[in-house]
Amino acid sequence: DKTQSASYKKAVMSSYDGSSWKESTIPEMPLYGSGSTSTSGAFYGNRVAESGSDCYVLLHQNMFGFHIMKLNDDNSLSPVVMNYIPEGESYALPGNADICADDEGQLYVLEGSHQAGKMQIYKIDPEKSSVAAYGSPIPVTVGSNGSISEDLVFAINGSDKTIVLVKGAEEGDL
Repeated sequence: DKTQSASYKKAVMSSYDGSSWKESTIPEMPLYGSGSTSTSGAFYGNRVAESGSDCYVLLHQNMFGFHIMKLNDDNSLSPVVMNYIPEGESYALPGNADICADDEGQLYVLEGSHQAGKMQIYKIDPEKSSVAAYGSPIPVTVGSNGSISEDLVFAINGSDKTIVLVKGAEEGDL
């Protein structure tokens, strides 16, 4: 079981519906300092992807797995994937994490592995709350603090489903 023992905090996401701001509680976000280190649970950010008429949010906290939430019509959030930790890891790596959808609504997440020194794309099935590796891992450089040295972003070409990955490194490294 990769789930860490943690205390949870109330986290809030704000969204604008065209006329006013709405707040939604994000369920089960780890409390700062409640995991294996004093900085466990620190919020590392989020990414958003549209899939058809649905909106999904990818969330990260230090020393925990990643979370995917669906934004409902009433601006509440429903858990899709909670605290997913890649196989062989003790936690997910928040740097460079991203989420996107193809033109048919299939969700994908780009996630890092600090122990293996790779980034992996995962296919997400919101109906089954499942995560599956997609394609081969992408080698990256992991720095001394456990973060990925390169900047990565990805997208999916709508016409042929080719995944486009842009990997930036330090000047002179390419």
